[in-house]
Amino acid sequence: MSEDNNKKRPASASLSDLDSSGANTQASNTASTPAKENVFPVFKEAKQTKKGKKAKIEDETDGIEKQLASINAKLSNMLTKKDTPFLKQTIKDTICELKDELFKPLIHRIEILESDLMDQAKEIETLKSEMTKRDAVIETLDEENKRLLDRAQADANYVDKVTNELEQYGRRNNIRISGINGDAHRQTSEATTELFRNTIKEKTGVYIDEHEIDIAHRLGKFKQGKQRPIIVKFVRRQTKIKVFKHAKQLRQSSIYINEDLTKLNQEVLSSVRMKERFL
Repeated sequence: MSEDNNKKRPASASLSDLDSSGANTQASNTASTPAKENVFPVFKEAKQTKKGKKAKIEDETDGIEKQLASINAKLSNMLTKKDTPFLKQTIKDTICELKDELFKPLIHRIEILESDLMDQAKEIETLKSEMTKRDAVIETLDEENKRLLDRAQADANYVDKVTNELEQYGRRNNIRISGINGDAHRQTSEATTELFRNTIKEKTGVYIDEHEIDIAHRLGKFKQGKQRPIIVKFVRRQTKIKVFKHAKQLRQSSIYINEDLTKLNQEVLSSVRMKERFL
């Protein structure tokens, strides 16, 4: 590029020489030919304008050539081994910029998702805390409910016990006797009382006055060919004890006397007797 400039510059110089010689010639011609004074000034002005444009173009060309030479030098330096780290760093910076531009929306989205996840995690922790508190309250209520149920059960057991004792106490003068014949459909209390008194007198010789018996009746529904047991309620406990003293004698005649027990006491007695059989 510099050699071309050197070649162009003599041409410019020759043009300048021609211009100067032309100017001298023009001056001599003007002196010798006054008739052409109106023509040469216009030509001179046009020639000077053309010269200024050409000089401007040459200056701009020189500037461009210098810039291209500088760029060429920089590129040459970048491609040498000496400037390889600079090239690598430039490429690395470019890739980083591209990566930032490409991943910027994705990173923004990830940040939003992370924020949402953090919010959800906080909500979950809050819910866990509330659930823990509720579980503690529920556990407390369960314990209180269990305590109340145990107390209610204890109270119910106590009531059942007291009721059973009261009921059994009300049967303290009663006996149940089975094996007495003469059962009949719709047998009256008076007939049952008389049948009981006669059977006891016949089997044991013990006389029981009818005024010593409050009431006597058969238990259950009448069935032909079966003898229902009789429950007898005495006016005094001493009469009951007198009859019980002859229980063994009556047993020989297949007549059995037992206490008039409540349902609960009867179940307990049955369990005890069954246990005694297996011992």
